[in-house]
Amino acid sequence: MLGLDIRLILAYIINVAILFVFLRLVLYKPVRKFMKEREMRFASQREDIEAERAKAEELKAQYEGQLSKAQEAGDAIIRESRTQANQRAETILNDARSQAVDIVDRSRREIAEERRVARQSMKDEIATLAVDISSKVLERQVSAEDTKNIVDKFLSKERIG
Repeated sequence: MLGLDIRLILAYIINVAILFVFLRLVLYKPVRKFMKEREMRFASQREDIEAERAKAEELKAQYEGQLSKAQEAGDAIIRESRTQANQRAETILNDARSQAVDIVDRSRREIAEERRVARQSMKDEIATLAVDISSKVLERQVSAEDTKNIVDKFLSKERIG
């Protein structure tokens, strides 16, 4: 034949088959098993990661909800505080206005009383002066009734009374 030995070819084929079976048993199955286990670990880790991500998203949603509620509560407190402050300011202003009106009324009464007292004092002084002047003019004693008539006439002309 062509210089090929069938026994040698057959030995090569048997060696290749034995090597194939040996490598399949020794390397392929353990490597395949290792790869499947690794793939399963990655799948498990991926599931764990997805579960953790879902938990994180849920917690984030809860925190955002709580933050929103806290913000709303804070806004409500601020609005209530402003309302109370405005009411308090209005009360203070009304009290101040009332006190101002009371002070003005009291001042007017005091002024009227002082004016009345001053007029009475002026009447008394004018009466005394009128008695003195009329006594000197008439050189006699003027009665109280004469003095009163003179003072009343004088005051009515001067519009003091």
